[in-house]
Amino acid sequence: MVLYLQRQYQGLAQERNGQALCQNVPSPYGGLNTKDALSAMKMNDASMMKNWIPSQGSVVTRKGYTEYATGLTGNVETLAEFNAGSTRKFLCANSDEINDVTNSASISNLGSGFTNARWQYVNFNGSMLLVNGADTPQVFNGTALSNSTISGPTVANLIGLNVHKSRVYAWESDSQSFWYGATNAIGGTFTEFPLSRISKLGGNLVAMATWNHDGGDGVDDYALFIMSSGEAILYDGSDPGDATNWNLIGTYRIGSPISTRGIKKVAGDVVIITDQDFVFFSQVFKSGGLITSQHNLSGAAIESVQSYRSNYGWEVAMHPQNSTGSWLLFNVPVATNTTYKQYGINTITGAAFELSNMNARTWGLYDNNLYFGESTKIMKADSGLNDDGDYIECDVQAAFSDLGSPKEKVMNSFRNVIKVDGNVVLNTTVSFDYGQNSVTQDVSSTSSGTPWGSPWGSPWSPLSAIRRNLVISSGEGVSLGMRIKVSLKGQQLFWYRTDYSVNVNNVI
Repeated sequence: MVLYLQRQYQGLAQERNGQALCQNVPSPYGGLNTKDALSAMKMNDASMMKNWIPSQGSVVTRKGYTEYATGLTGNVETLAEFNAGSTRKFLCANSDEINDVTNSASISNLGSGFTNARWQYVNFNGSMLLVNGADTPQVFNGTALSNSTISGPTVANLIGLNVHKSRVYAWESDSQSFWYGATNAIGGTFTEFPLSRISKLGGNLVAMATWNHDGGDGVDDYALFIMSSGEAILYDGSDPGDATNWNLIGTYRIGSPISTRGIKKVAGDVVIITDQDFVFFSQVFKSGGLITSQHNLSGAAIESVQSYRSNYGWEVAMHPQNSTGSWLLFNVPVATNTTYKQYGINTITGAAFELSNMNARTWGLYDNNLYFGESTKIMKADSGLNDDGDYIECDVQAAFSDLGSPKEKVMNSFRNVIKVDGNVVLNTTVSFDYGQNSVTQDVSSTSSGTPWGSPWGSPWSPLSAIRRNLVISSGEGVSLGMRIKVSLKGQQLFWYRTDYSVNVNNVI
């Protein structure tokens, strides 16, 4: 009996010695996944991705931001681009003012004494129309502001605007109606259209957008009205006053919208921040009005709305010419006029990410560059390699992988395959079994060779060459995932993959 036990023990020890396994795991270029459980994520997903941007085949730390305009009063809460003919102007609203900040070194005041700086605007027929729900609507002609000539509604209550098929549409705060102008007119008499006769769920009109069934601009443009009750009303036609040219397509449940600025036309689609999710109306239409959380930001959307719904600053923004691809951003006000974060989607790859330390009261495009408003200043985003002189703090946790084997593994070593200019220190953590245990190490990656143009070296600098520093490590578990934290100033880091060397036990 004793001999039998001894043989069994020796055999078990031999089995546990296992064999070495080397496995390459891609960086989490699939992006942030806040929807799935840790055990259900794809190998190239990330459970956390702050200030890292998923790109094609790699993830890269974001660029920083620089000061564009300073010395403004109060919080910058509106950024607007006027673009008509050869005239292109950049306007901002802050405190009780509207200013022309086209020349950031010579800011000119266009108007003051307004109740708030939260203006909605449209460019139409060579002018810009602005409303803020409290003051007389303003018209900017490329040079100066003037009072709008709109009549019909209580004009100071107008809170939102949209241009649809050569007409301006407007709506008041706390109203179930919209108002529309004459063809090609930015002012004059506006006519009321009561949506209370159509809405099944009631509520007030929060926003309107133009949705394109064919994904472009043309005959398939539809008028989409979003009610506070969470009902979306879709119309076809160009004249609400003509029954033969204004047809109800349908009504849809989408969840209650969070804000007027939380609805935006993106290419041919319309994106809406609701209390249920970040919603793409094309998916609602295809599913016949059913809401299903099918994208990787769904968990973050629900959690953020539950925590910060009452704060001001919810907004959808677009950056079509970002350095890492086109961005769709969801601005989340953690604390109004103090702290903000953003969730984003790389529209080229569809991968998601999170941004921090950009406390944007609002976002705006000017000359295809992205800007955000802060207290007393305007920042240019995606600019430079530091956050207005501060380090960019980047943190990413890759999804867990069993490296193709369900058996216990003992870590030997790993290599993170990266590219970066100059020297950098990576804080790396290999976590096992979804965080049950982990091993953290600071890894210094130094450049080799001589700088470009050095009189005693090669003219081709290896400073930003691919690096594969071997790190001897430890730890054990079935599944493992890499976390990289790094503070950068003057550098941008690319992460391509991680190579693992482990011993695999022969028993589960």
